[in-house]
Amino acid sequence: QLKTAYTHNVLVSTRALASLDRLFDERLGLTGSDDAELFQRFSLRGYRIVWADDAPVQEFIPSSRVRLPWLLQRAFRIGTGSAFIDRQCVEPAPKRWRTAFHACRCLFRGAAMQLRFFWGGRPAATRGLQLVSFGTGRFAGLAGYRYEEYRRVHGA
Repeated sequence: QLKTAYTHNVLVSTRALASLDRLFDERLGLTGSDDAELFQRFSLRGYRIVWADDAPVQEFIPSSRVRLPWLLQRAFRIGTGSAFIDRQCVEPAPKRWRTAFHACRCLFRGAAMQLRFFWGGRPAATRGLQLVSFGTGRFAGLAGYRYEEYRRVHGA
């Protein structure tokens, strides 16, 4: 069972959909976080989110999305979106320190992961840089910044 999901390939009960006052938060329309926010609300209302390992899914990934700059931008965008979701859905204002603490943890852990470059190569270092970008995005999201990743079409 998961706490959140994304709208890549999902089945949703009509009862769950009918329980919401709105489907997607339009403030997140170009950020790419509107699906995560939707499933966060489902989770908070007690609906189960499950994963099916054997569900066949195919996705075309443009070459622009396998380059380091895009991977880091995506991690930053996910960080800003997750902080926005925490602010709106999960944590009241006094508990925002948890999001800030998590952002710090990501920054330190990601920086430490750069040492893995010596035995894990570029993929290990890339994961560390992504974590730093995610943590930076969490801070930016706490400050109210929203990165609109989908204002530009990739791979077109």
